[in-house]
Amino acid sequence: TTTTTSTTTTTTPDDDDDSSLPTGYRINCGGPSVTDSDGLVWQADVGFDNGATFATNTAIINSDNPMYQSERFGIEVEGNLKYNLPLANGEYTVVLHLAEIAFSSTNSRKFDITVQSVSLVTELDLVAEVGTLTATTFALPTVVVDEGLLRLRFKFGSANSPKINGIVVLPK
Repeated sequence: TTTTTSTTTTTTPDDDDDSSLPTGYRINCGGPSVTDSDGLVWQADVGFDNGATFATNTAIINSDNPMYQSERFGIEVEGNLKYNLPLANGEYTVVLHLAEIAFSSTNSRKFDITVQSVSLVTELDLVAEVGTLTATTFALPTVVVDEGLLRLRFKFGSANSPKINGIVVLPK
């Protein structure tokens, strides 16, 4: 006769213990997982609260990264486009990757970007800044995560909907 005894132990982490949270992201917003020409893997779209997706097969100027060919954009009835990314508390480098793949004239899309409730960019018009179908990046000032969550908001400006192609978050 064999007798087996099992014991289950449940541990509740301290409120300050964030060791199980991610320490970084490389997200292909609005698209599937892709690998860029440098061999970096961009995970499929995660962390978004709303919005819709759009993609193109058209080549992007300044980059051969397929991540720039897809986007997540805001839908007005849903409110601002939101990404909430669980992260271990600490300081992070955040780089937003953008390319206007839906419009070709200035003033067609203008939007604002807020990070951790701080407004960083207002009335961004990608076509006016860099042109249509052109990759660009915005490296944000050091971002501090102290509640286990990075909050990115892409807010409706004076024209059309906010959008994002890619998000990179790396520990400092």
